[in-house]
Amino acid sequence: MIRSGSYRIMGPANHSLAYGLILISGLPLLCIDERKRCFDIFRHLPLLLLVIVNVFLTGSRSTLAVMGLELILLVLLAPGRQRKKLALTVVPAGLLVLMLALLFPTSPPGHYLLLQLSTVVDEIFGTSYAVRFGVDSTSLANSASYREALLDIFTVDWLNPWIGQGSGYHFSWYIPGGATIHSIDNYYVANYIRYGYP
Repeated sequence: MIRSGSYRIMGPANHSLAYGLILISGLPLLCIDERKRCFDIFRHLPLLLLVIVNVFLTGSRSTLAVMGLELILLVLLAPGRQRKKLALTVVPAGLLVLMLALLFPTSPPGHYLLLQLSTVVDEIFGTSYAVRFGVDSTSLANSASYREALLDIFTVDWLNPWIGQGSGYHFSWYIPGGATIHSIDNYYVANYIRYGYP
């Protein structure tokens, strides 16, 4: 974010989700060998690893889950010789990192990795492994209730789904049940309120 006088100028990655979306959008492009005009998952391997690390550091569960799906698809689409190379190099390296995280769960990198992975697993399968790594279960329950309430935003009559409310809109919404939401921490819903479907 850059401050210019009394205005704030924000780039396209003004939120961890926006940054994560940029990363996962570019991730498949790293596997294109433009010189040979073919698909090569090892073409930009150091950059690919940096993108993976950056996605982990965004802390975004949805971005991490999408990246996991992308990586699975990239491996499935890779030619047979590349899959063998992956099986002999990247997979053992990933398993080694995971094993080190499991052996040293109280170290900052191990704790962070296990926390991120467990929150994704919890989100997909409805489990509660993340509580073992320090996630507050009350906060998780409140967050789940909040996300359910946010889904009602798609049915309210005060929001035009085609044009939204604009980027300067100050959000405040009374939801049935006696609660008022003053801010949106869900990047996707906040953008829907600002800009509608476009």
